[in-house]
Amino acid sequence: MTYDLIVCGTGFASSFFLHKWLEKRPGSRVLVLERGARDDFWDQLEMGKNSSLESASLFSKSGLATKDWLFTVGLGGGSNCWWGQTPRMWPEDFQLFSRFGVGHDWPIGYDDLAPYYEEAEALISVAGPRDAPYPRRGACPQPAHNLSGFDRRMAELFPGEWVAAPTARASQPTDARGVCCANGVCGLCPVDAKFRVMNELASLYDETDAVELRLGAEVLAVNVEGGRATGITWSENGAERSARGELVFLGMNALFNPQVLKLSGDDSPLTGRRLNEQASLKLRVDFTDTDGFNGGSHITGLGYMFYGGEQRRDRGSVLIENYNAPAQLRSDRGKWTSRAVMKIVAENIPEDRNEVRLDEETNQPVAHFEDHSEYAKRALAEVPSEFIDQLTGVSPIEDVRIDSEIAPSEGHIVGTTVMSGDPADGVVDGLMRHHRIANLVVGGSGAFPSGPGTNPSLTIAALSLRSASALA
Repeated sequence: MTYDLIVCGTGFASSFFLHKWLEKRPGSRVLVLERGARDDFWDQLEMGKNSSLESASLFSKSGLATKDWLFTVGLGGGSNCWWGQTPRMWPEDFQLFSRFGVGHDWPIGYDDLAPYYEEAEALISVAGPRDAPYPRRGACPQPAHNLSGFDRRMAELFPGEWVAAPTARASQPTDARGVCCANGVCGLCPVDAKFRVMNELASLYDETDAVELRLGAEVLAVNVEGGRATGITWSENGAERSARGELVFLGMNALFNPQVLKLSGDDSPLTGRRLNEQASLKLRVDFTDTDGFNGGSHITGLGYMFYGGEQRRDRGSVLIENYNAPAQLRSDRGKWTSRAVMKIVAENIPEDRNEVRLDEETNQPVAHFEDHSEYAKRALAEVPSEFIDQLTGVSPIEDVRIDSEIAPSEGHIVGTTVMSGDPADGVVDGLMRHHRIANLVVGGSGAFPSGPGTNPSLTIAALSLRSASALA
């Protein structure tokens, strides 16, 4: 049998591509390969983790010893472990080089992606503000969570620059989800309030005449004949299997997509290169008098004061997240809520020195990361002190603590199959089609030519919707 479509992985990239493909071509015959297991919501709560498969056993790392790469392998992929942050990228994020002379441009622009951002937000039921610092039509599908008192004061001080955080944690119940409990344990949501593939899009993976799902299937290689992808070879229950397909979609993360491409004979100069993610520091500020931790979700406010504009010529864009987790309360009598705990998230410049390699003995991916870019480090060196000066307008400051080391991971693996208009400058085109191998689409944040401070999941979903809409 030859399938119309073979999909590898079941996270954001694969699921949103498959959703749109089946909407456009409902009679298609589709094979889905997932390396992990079907760990349902109650299984995850009982295990106390998102997957029965330990991700750390699937790759190794070299270079910067403190750098970690966090992800989940299982049915639904990263939607199981994500924290549900869903801001859009800005128009200028797509034009970093042409606007500011640094980094790399995307071969598509914000306007190309805008309708698919809107569609992804509807599928996810994003809760967020009516007004945002990026272009959008109308309100989010659900109203924003209540701001904390600290957030409300920041919104007064920085109108249009401090906004309610758009999130996939429900503010109103859906048919599949309840409302966020605001307990601050979003990685494994105890009430299943955040969007997961397997609560809102679970029907994609029902066994039907259209879709065949194989679990425990480790993708080994794309089968290529005459410069075209003709199918997939995978391992399942100790046996090697193959299937033919008219179109192949690699929707694994930015460690495993380049691994499979390399094992398939892909010799593109940038395959595996420009591994990166944002860099961040935690900031804690104690005030004489403010009213924090009374918002409606875990991350309630986003600060864009240091995100856009000409500063990006010299340092990365910065997104500030305000945390509303009860565990962060002060222990000082009468001042339990007079605190703000925030994360300063800086844009990284993708660099060729950071890459995914293959282990010579096992062929497993090796995440080789030498260091963050100087562009990101400058942002983290300069922005915190500038921001703290601005916070004096909230209340007199009693104490400030800021991390001395960049956080080990943001859980966002970016680069390694970068998008470009010219095949010489990347691995895939603006629809994520491989430049050199026909009938092969490589999705996910690996396609990102840049790494702005914005969380990537909504953009991953929008890119897949756009690609499938065109290719189906």
